[in-house]
Amino acid sequence: MGQIVLGPQRTGTDPKRENHMSENSTEQATATEATENTTETTESPAPTETVEFWKSKAREQEKRAKENAAAAKRVKEIEDASKSEQERAAERATAAEQRAQELGAKYSGLLKRQAIGDAASKAQAVSVNAVIALIADQVDVADDGTVTGADDAIKALMKSDPELFKTTPGGTRDAAAGRTPVALNSDALEDSLRRAVGA
Repeated sequence: MGQIVLGPQRTGTDPKRENHMSENSTEQATATEATENTTETTESPAPTETVEFWKSKAREQEKRAKENAAAAKRVKEIEDASKSEQERAAERATAAEQRAQELGAKYSGLLKRQAIGDAASKAQAVSVNAVIALIADQVDVADDGTVTGADDAIKALMKSDPELFKTTPGGTRDAAAGRTPVALNSDALEDSLRRAVGA
């Protein structure tokens, strides 16, 4: 097979062209050296002058800020839990004090009722509950549980409303007064109670 020739072949060299080529290669070599020098100077700046350095510093600061925010949030939760526990303790103390007062009032009421009931039974009251209702406000209970005023209130009630009691020390009160005894379901007992309470 034969050889294919693409264009005119030059066997000789053109001196102008050679000169021009050598100038081009010198310029290219100088440009390459300058580029290399520029690259060297841009590749070795101080660490604080690079973008990557500052980006890494920013990432570190963001990480610290997130950690600090999480720690601050946890401290706040602990403080809130502590405050809540203190508030709950205060509420429990208030409730306990209120409950103690309620129980104290009930206890005083029971002591008063018991003392009046005992005195009314000794005086042979027709209705112990009626006597308790009539004189409960005249009887006092001290902090130590001592009941005062029950006997005096019973004596005063026996004088003002003798029909509320069955007997006197000298016999039946009604017989001593010349009256018939009052029935427990009678209007006379009800009238006597109304007079005693002022109704």
